Amino acid sequence: NLVTGIATAYMDSVPIVAITCNVGRTLLGKDSFQEVDIVGITMPITKYSMIVKDVT
Repeated sequence: NLVTGIATAYMDSVPIVAITCNVGRTLLGKDSFQEVDIVGITMPITKYSMIVKDVT
């Protein structure tokens, strides 16, 4: 649901910051249940997309 809003904001040149979640760090890249390549999905509709791997 968030991807549509991001795409609309991008097309209208409206700046936004969107924060979402994914599976735990140890499960990334293992095709875990509900794992999504959110960076890959949002890359065409954002100026910058990243995964935060360390919060310190």
